[in-house]
Order: sequence, then structure tokens, then C-alpha cells
Amino acid sequence: MLDLWLIRHAQSLGNQDGSQADTDLTADGEAQARSLAREVETEQFDLVLASPLLRARRTAELALPNASVVIEPRLRELVVANKGFLDITRLDAKAIREIASAKPDPDQENGRQFIARIREWIEALPSSGRVIAFTHFAVLRECLRQLRPGLPPQRIDFCEIHRVTR
Repeated sequence: MLDLWLIRHAQSLGNQDGSQADTDLTADGEAQARSLAREVETEQFDLVLASPLLRARRTAELALPNASVVIEPRLRELVVANKGFLDITRLDAKAIREIASAKPDPDQENGRQFIARIREWIEALPSSGRVIAFTHFAVLRECLRQLRPGLPPQRIDFCEIHRVTR
């Protein structure tokens, strides 16, 4: 059995200013990550993964300071040309559909490519053990959609833990 813990990173400067740039955590974000550390300090994980983006790596470092964190490129946020990393929490349903149906562009990732990337990551997970992954809103939401079909879309706060067994 696989015990998968999915964690959204703590608040970053890019979240705070709306730029979604690859930035470090805010002071509140550091406090969120330290609070998360108290929740997971007694847990043992076979594999600790983080997105290559600074906000996810930093959250993992603060939450599990003694862990060996493996950087997993497939856990990065959705990338849209000229917009950087896209915060889909700020988009309406029409904008999300447009991204999902966009034609392939070598300078950006469309919705289908993003979904395929997440599916590939899920399929590559070990079949057993305890895995914790520090990632982003859209990645976490897509993981939940694929791992728990029928689960309605939901708000996902900073440092929120979503635990799935399979």
C-alpha cells in the first residue's frame, strides 16, 4: 500500500504580490512551514519529494529539516509563456478551459500536457511505502482529481496536507 502525503507549499513572496515569480517564502510562509513541521515531526517517510521551485523546496526544508529532499521536476507548477508560473486560483472556469484546450506551443505547457505530466508522475510512484510531496495548488488539485475521481474541486490552503492511500 502506498501512503501518499501531498502538501501545498507555504505562502511565498510571489503569492503575496501576485507575480507568481519563483520567490522565497514570506515571514508568514516560514511560520506556516514551521507549524507544518510540528504536524509531521513524528512521521517517517520513505521518500521526500519537492518541486524544483524555491517556495516548495523551502517549505520541505523547514517542515522536515533532517530529511533528504529529492527534487522532482514533474511537481512544478503549470507554466504559461510570458506569464511564468500560473496561479489557477485566480482564473475563472472559462480561462481554465481555454488553457486546457490550447494548441501545443513550444514555449509553454498546455492543459493536456500538464495533466499528462501529473499522470506520469503518479504512475511512477512506488507501489508501497510512505511518500510526502511538496508541490503547488494546480499540481495538488490535479493529483487529487486523478487519485480520487469524483472528489469535487476544493480550496487548498498553504501547507495543507492531503493524504491518499492506494
